[in-house]
Amino acid sequence: MDQLEAQLKHNYRINEGFSGGLTGSYSSDNFGNDVANVGLLAEWGPRRRNFHTVMAGRSLVQSDVNANTLQDQLTSLNYTYRHNYRQQTMQSMFGVGVSTANGDFFTQMTAGFWIAGGSSYTSTQFSYSPVMTNTAINRGIDRLRGTLYREDNWLSNDRLTTTLNGTANWYSDEVFSYEALGRIYGKLFSSSLFRTRLIAEAAYQDATINYSSGIPYWTPNELFIKGGGIDFLYQRSAQEPTFLIEAELMVKHNRDGIDLASAGRLNARIACYWSWLQTPNDPQVKFIGTTMSGSTCVTPSRRSCNLAASVQNVKE
Repeated sequence: MDQLEAQLKHNYRINEGFSGGLTGSYSSDNFGNDVANVGLLAEWGPRRRNFHTVMAGRSLVQSDVNANTLQDQLTSLNYTYRHNYRQQTMQSMFGVGVSTANGDFFTQMTAGFWIAGGSSYTSTQFSYSPVMTNTAINRGIDRLRGTLYREDNWLSNDRLTTTLNGTANWYSDEVFSYEALGRIYGKLFSSSLFRTRLIAEAAYQDATINYSSGIPYWTPNELFIKGGGIDFLYQRSAQEPTFLIEAELMVKHNRDGIDLASAGRLNARIACYWSWLQTPNDPQVKFIGTTMSGSTCVTPSRRSCNLAASVQNVKE
């Protein structure tokens, strides 16, 4: 009974417990735009059905424009609600937030939906937020973005996977841009721990106005990209892996030549739990766990890394 009780309490903490933590991220591009974020988050609710997330954060935006360095600091507060359906095979989400910088206020909104079937996955998301460059912030430029993603697995043992991704952006200075991206993955090797795949890719991007200098932001100009590569995945377990590492290496070609692009992701969960002995004055037992994750992406035009850490606890 002690082992069963401990397992039930562990599952309750993961699925029902209050979660609080600290998040941070950094991104940079080849136009001299750097963005650093740090925030505090809180999450609660029965995660198998629905849950709420509140995050308060601070962002530093820095750009090099005409040999001058510009800086802006934004303070933000965001709320997100997610709801699961059909035994967690469907989810809808909605979020609202507000940011302030230099005495001006910016509205943030997001909404999304995804559904997973036996061999397919479909998701869509819409967001409205300020453009994170100094020139765009000072001009009050916002962006409305919509994305649609579709993934299908084919043949026995999912040996072939196809993905389609469409993105459309409308900017408040009356600029429209879009991107269509298609990929084919061919599985070379797969087990419960490892997976290796070959990748073929084709993408097209364009915009009504070409901002090739990245001021006030970057937009593509009839850009056709094709490429190929390989990816690798290792995870410690198939369900709820406590350690996962993924890497991708691509060779891409466009009218400007050949580029080498790489991406990587690392997720690690450090699950350490402590319990205090029950006493007549404090009959509660507290459980604490920690989660850490990070990712990095490197391409000729963009470099970024993201780190996140959280601490979960629940009182019974």
